[in-house]
Amino acid sequence: MTSSHPAPGMPTVRSLHHALLLGSLLAGVLVLIPPGCDSNKTSDKDVQFLEVQDAVVLSREKSGILSLGNKKVGWVDPRPAARYQAEHIPGAINVQPSDLSPNDPRLKDFDVLVVYGDDYDGTLATVMAKNLIRNGHKDVRTLRGGLRAWKAAGNDTVKGG
Repeated sequence: MTSSHPAPGMPTVRSLHHALLLGSLLAGVLVLIPPGCDSNKTSDKDVQFLEVQDAVVLSREKSGILSLGNKKVGWVDPRPAARYQAEHIPGAINVQPSDLSPNDPRLKDFDVLVVYGDDYDGTLATVMAKNLIRNGHKDVRTLRGGLRAWKAAGNDTVKGG
């Protein structure tokens, strides 16, 4: 007479079936992950800082620092809209990190993007710079000292939109 229950410690057909199903599912997921998927990771090491005096040259001359030639420069202000409205660098575009899309039409015509925040601890500017790099922008720089350093150097700002 045979027993319908396996010996103690032996797997059941059902548990073997579940293990096989789970293994197949895991293998399928791994196949869908593209090789080198962490190549899109960015770190603080990827953020290039720009001094205010260099930013002034960059913003006023077509052929300025670092042999930029005729590259078009865009200023990105990731601060909340209320702070942008209160004061920002002339020509800056207010883009929130949460609103950034890979092909953001507001940024597509620029060869160089300069990001700035309020101050020297511009965490928001660094986050935005890394997001822009992740989204494929090749030349992204962060203004060292942010808007405070820009104003301290005697540069103009704009109020309102």
